[in-house]
Amino acid sequence: MSSEIGLLKVLWMAFLFAQVVFGALIFAVLEQEVATDPTLVYALIIPGLLTGAFALVGVPMFLKALPANVAYIIRWVCAEAVGLLGVLGHVVGGPLALSGGFVAVAVGLLVATRVTDSSFTHWEVRRLH
Repeated sequence: MSSEIGLLKVLWMAFLFAQVVFGALIFAVLEQEVATDPTLVYALIIPGLLTGAFALVGVPMFLKALPANVAYIIRWVCAEAVGLLGVLGHVVGGPLALSGGFVAVAVGLLVATRVTDSSFTHWEVRRLH
């Protein structure tokens, strides 16, 4: 099980590094278009909130029968999606604070759902009972 946890820790770091790349894209690389309709930009908030909530609460609540490694990966993919929504918000002309906020929330989600030996064991024990 420790090699499995080690692999998950490496994968977690890769997801975290992706958020650094997203932040660099937003703040330094991508040209920002001026939004003609701010409704589109703010409509990204709803899927971002739902995806983040699913990562924190939904996976443990609704997918508790999954093996721990699969559950962690699903949670991190949800966090990654929040960061990608920030990049998308920037591309379609959203405010920099909103786009950067999505990436910051994604980093927070990743930190909140990082794998540890005890959390992995707790998930597996709960799943098997």
